Amino acid sequence: MKARTIALTGGAAFGIALTVFIPANMVASLINKRLAPSAQLTGISGTIWSGAATVQIAEAGQQISAARSDRIEIPLTWSFAPSSLLRLRLGADVVASGRALSGKARVEAGLLGMRLRDADIKAAMESLGRLHQNFSILKPGGELQIRSSGAPLSINYLAPHAMSGRLDFAAADVRVRSIVGVPIAVPLGSYGGHMVFDGQRVNYQIEKSSGLLALTGGGHIALGNSREFHYKGYAAALPGSPVWLAQMLGSFGRTSPDGRASIDYKTNW
Repeated sequence: MKARTIALTGGAAFGIALTVFIPANMVASLINKRLAPSAQLTGISGTIWSGAATVQIAEAGQQISAARSDRIEIPLTWSFAPSSLLRLRLGADVVASGRALSGKARVEAGLLGMRLRDADIKAAMESLGRLHQNFSILKPGGELQIRSSGAPLSINYLAPHAMSGRLDFAAADVRVRSIVGVPIAVPLGSYGGHMVFDGQRVNYQIEKSSGLLALTGGGHIALGNSREFHYKGYAAALPGSPVWLAQMLGSFGRTSPDGRASIDYKTNW
């Protein structure tokens, strides 16, 4: 029995060693097939154990093969995380260092799905707005930070939109170019809260708010085919805000005597 255990352990270690030292460019074509047609990996170097690459993402409505200058580039490095083997997973610590996206996370791959742990990621909202046509109209600005909170975020290979877990978020100096045709030259505010992933539905709650536009409430973002955004709560133009901001809130919902607008808003994206 002891000899059999030693043999199985040695065989598993040998298999893992063969896997992690495979040159990274040998699996690039497989990854790019999954990323196509809107993204691709380029400049790949190193091995699965430790390496580097650049993720190129085409802007909204374009394919990566046709996009030239309108690409978002995110340099990545990764290094193998041996401790993930204790959870029967292959893991890597991934670091992004681009202007559009920066930060770190541990990515662990298993037989049925992937997990995201210890994430601390910052994204430029300007770049996020370039990825979807509905968002690009607003020309958003500011910075979005995502951090892990407790249990890891789990993603199923067969149903990538079906996720579970929780992430905290903080959006700083949020700006949009215009709202209902009114140009905006100053940040609307900064917001913080959390997101709970439940299948193809992401439930979110805003817990902190500061700036010209105060928000108190939450809602959900439906992924997959339904693609629905919902917000239910209150919005208020704080003292010192432009007059047009309070007027605009009145067009979105019912205004109470204290100046807050009660909003129940749904749209598809």
